[in-house]
Amino acid sequence: MFAGKVAGGDPRAAKPFALRCSAVTSTLTAEGAIQADDSPGLDTAGIVDAALEIVDRDGLEALTMRRLGSELGVEAMSIYHHIPNKAALLEAMVETMLPHEHRTEASSSPADLLADYAQHLRRTFLDHPNMAALAATRLPTSLFTAAPTAAARQRLVEFGFDDHAAAWILDSFVGFVIGHVLVQLTDGHATTHDDDAAFETGLRFLLIGLRGELGDEPTS
Repeated sequence: MFAGKVAGGDPRAAKPFALRCSAVTSTLTAEGAIQADDSPGLDTAGIVDAALEIVDRDGLEALTMRRLGSELGVEAMSIYHHIPNKAALLEAMVETMLPHEHRTEASSSPADLLADYAQHLRRTFLDHPNMAALAATRLPTSLFTAAPTAAARQRLVEFGFDDHAAAWILDSFVGFVIGHVLVQLTDGHATTHDDDAAFETGLRFLLIGLRGELGDEPTS
């Protein structure tokens, strides 16, 4: 399955980002972090929540380990007892930002599944607009390993897509959502523009392309 061509060749020759991320374990572990902890009461979840609050309030550029430590009332070095570096912190923030309760079982077709996933992802980034800049400049692996994307990928496999095709499809939809959100958030963006209608129209055409390439009810 998946007979379409990308850049004049077989898409299987390239590896979708969702598959490149598949070996990444949860970033909410302290692997690589300093083992001793001299700050009782400080934990990974609290650190990540505080970091998200800083970014939501003041922007991504405002997030430094020193600033985060100050917000938490600890020395910056105490954070490294739980999270090894800022890159791991950013990944954990994305994983936490995506609600884990999102469900895919009710989707009756690949089109319904992908429409719901795209709308869910868009709402999440619009709720945390300053995090959209992170997705644009440093696409987080946790965006593809977090619960909503992993569940959507598994559901596509259950619908009959092989794992490689499912990963390519999700790559496409993630790229579409991030691009649309960034345009919507751009300074000077026309306030009279109906962003919801524009998103739904773009999503509809993307789904039409999916049906044309693979069919709405694929078989292995």
